[in-house]
Amino acid sequence: PIPTPDHNPNPNPKMQTLRLARAAPRLLLRRRSRTAAAALTLTHPRLSSSTKPNPDPNPSPNPKPNPNADDACPSGHAFPCGTCGHKQKCAFFCPSCGAMQPVFERGTCGCTVYDTFGLQDRDSFNIDQKAIEEKYRELQSKLHPDRHMTQAEELQEMAQQNAAYVNRQYSILLDPVARAAHLLEQRGIRVLDEENTTQPPMEVLMEAMEFRERLSEATDSGALGAIQQEAQGLANDVIGLMDQSWKAKDFDRLAELTLR
Repeated sequence: PIPTPDHNPNPNPKMQTLRLARAAPRLLLRRRSRTAAAALTLTHPRLSSSTKPNPDPNPSPNPKPNPNADDACPSGHAFPCGTCGHKQKCAFFCPSCGAMQPVFERGTCGCTVYDTFGLQDRDSFNIDQKAIEEKYRELQSKLHPDRHMTQAEELQEMAQQNAAYVNRQYSILLDPVARAAHLLEQRGIRVLDEENTTQPPMEVLMEAMEFRERLSEATDSGALGAIQQEAQGLANDVIGLMDQSWKAKDFDRLAELTLR
């Protein structure tokens, strides 16, 4: 079933679908795995104590692009490791000494959610959900705060913030609307407000009203299921068009589709 904004262990099918229609047209694009980040529960062994890293005495909060640096991120930025000084991309761990890096602080380098999860195909809007979930588990198994409980307090806090950063990026990546908005914002096009909401076009509102009328007139679960299936089909069509727009670098069209 399409996700609904409310959860009821014994939902009335008709009321459940009515709530869906009232939520927002854009809700039809939400993927079933939207809450997977919160649902995954991971356990990790505790590590032995480690030495406290020596931070860089002169850190640069906004380093300039350095395309010649080792392991520069796709945006061309390279960050010096606070422990060994090795210049690197937006990695969670230094490739030279293995020290954890404060990736959660680096929001100005231009890297996207694709880079956070190491996706090679940056030209495709669609994603391999299974591969993303595997990468998510891998990152959280390394960053989970329980894994760093015996380390220095600064490292524990860094691990917690990095893990929260991964959770946010994971949620964005699995949600087609949030993913499109994120990629557009990287190119200076803002389509959603601070709360990731916006007023959809009138034609979309009219389409939603039509669905609501049909839902209110449905008398059995079979009719409700058919309407849900039709709505999901429309959502999948929009997602396909979003992928085409992204590949064609038609960002204005992608922004228009995001508002649906």
